[in-house]
Amino acid sequence: TRLADARAQAAALDDALDSSHTAMHRFRDDFEQLRVALLLDRTGKAADLARLERRRDELRAEAGSFAELVEAARSRATEDATARWEAVLRTEQEVGATSVRDEQAAIERKFGLVAGALRERYEAGFQPVLAEEEEKHVRELQRVSDLTKRLAEREAVLQDAH
Repeated sequence: TRLADARAQAAALDDALDSSHTAMHRFRDDFEQLRVALLLDRTGKAADLARLERRRDELRAEAGSFAELVEAARSRATEDATARWEAVLRTEQEVGATSVRDEQAAIERKFGLVAGALRERYEAGFQPVLAEEEEKHVRELQRVSDLTKRLAEREAVLQDAH
């Protein structure tokens, strides 16, 4: 009985060992599958990371190119707008200069008319005074002429007396 018990125990231990070996092999197979799966996952992630890094670099390059394109478009738009507005400005300056010249000519004409009217008015107002002064001037000239003749006659008399 002891032997039978020992044999039963040995058989149970053999079964347990076989069961353990089977479990160990299954565990090793599962572990190997898990290790391979993790290795594949890591390799896939590394490939994904490399692909994402390349894509990031491409996007950065595209962003730089896009920024350059935007800046070039902005420059062209600014130049176009500047050219258009400079043309409008030149046209408006020419129109303004013509308008100023016309206005200055009109002012000059009006000034000429006002000056002429004032001249006529003052001449008309001073005409009696001017006529009187002219008459006085003529009388004085006549008097100077008379005095010059008298002086010449007296000098001649004095000359003859000597």
